[in-house]
Amino acid sequence: MDKIPSEFYSHYQPIVDREMVQVQNKQKSLDEALRSIQNEGQVVLDQVIKNKVIKKEAPCIYL
Repeated sequence: MDKIPSEFYSHYQPIVDREMVQVQNKQKSLDEALRSIQNEGQVVLDQVIKNKVIKKEAPCIYL
Protein backbone atom coordinates (compact mmCIF):
# COMPACT_ATOMS: atom_id res chain seq x y z
CA MET A 1 0.00 0.00 0.00
CA ASP A 2 1.62 3.24 -1.08
CA LYS A 3 -0.62 5.75 0.69
CA ILE A 4 -1.56 6.23 4.31
CA PRO A 5 -5.34 5.89 4.68
CA SER A 6 -7.03 9.13 5.72
CA GLU A 7 -8.73 7.30 8.62
CA PHE A 8 -5.32 6.94 10.25
CA TYR A 9 -4.91 10.60 11.09
CA SER A 10 -7.96 10.86 13.35
CA HIS A 11 -6.46 8.08 15.48
CA TYR A 12 -2.86 9.28 15.27
CA GLN A 13 -3.28 12.91 16.29
CA PRO A 14 -4.64 12.16 19.80
CA ILE A 15 -1.58 9.98 20.42
CA VAL A 16 0.74 12.82 19.42
CA ASP A 17 -1.22 15.33 21.49
CA ARG A 18 -1.17 13.12 24.60
CA GLU A 19 2.54 12.41 24.33
CA MET A 20 3.46 16.06 23.78
CA VAL A 21 1.50 17.07 26.88
CA GLN A 22 3.46 14.51 28.86
CA VAL A 23 6.71 15.99 27.55
CA GLN A 24 5.58 19.52 28.44
CA ASN A 25 4.64 18.32 31.94
CA LYS A 26 8.04 16.62 32.23
CA GLN A 27 6.37 13.23 32.70
CA LYS A 28 8.30 11.80 29.72
CA SER A 29 11.42 12.69 27.83
CA LEU A 30 11.06 13.64 24.19
CA ASP A 31 12.75 10.36 23.20
CA GLU A 32 10.25 8.36 25.27
CA ALA A 33 7.33 10.25 23.76
CA LEU A 34 8.59 9.79 20.22
CA ARG A 35 9.08 6.08 20.86
CA SER A 36 5.50 5.82 22.15
CA ILE A 37 4.16 7.77 19.18
CA GLN A 38 6.03 5.52 16.78
CA ASN A 39 4.95 2.28 18.46
CA GLU A 40 1.32 3.23 19.00
CA GLY A 41 1.10 4.89 15.61
CA GLN A 42 2.31 1.72 13.92
CA VAL A 43 -0.32 -0.35 15.73
CA VAL A 44 -3.04 2.11 14.66
CA LEU A 45 -1.78 2.18 11.06
CA ASP A 46 -1.69 -1.61 10.89
CA GLN A 47 -5.25 -1.80 12.24
CA VAL A 48 -6.59 0.85 9.84
CA ILE A 49 -5.00 -0.93 6.87
CA LYS A 50 -6.35 -4.28 8.06
CA ASN A 51 -9.86 -2.84 8.44
CA LYS A 52 -9.66 -1.27 5.00
CA VAL A 53 -8.67 -4.61 3.44
CA ILE A 54 -11.48 -6.39 5.30
CA LYS A 55 -14.03 -3.83 4.08
CA LYS A 56 -12.72 -4.17 0.54
CA GLU A 57 -13.02 -7.97 0.62
CA ALA A 58 -16.38 -8.08 2.38
CA PRO A 59 -19.26 -8.93 0.06
CA CYS A 60 -21.91 -6.29 -0.37
CA ILE A 61 -25.24 -7.38 1.06
CA TYR A 62 -28.32 -5.47 0.09
CA LEU A 63 -31.44 -5.80 2.20
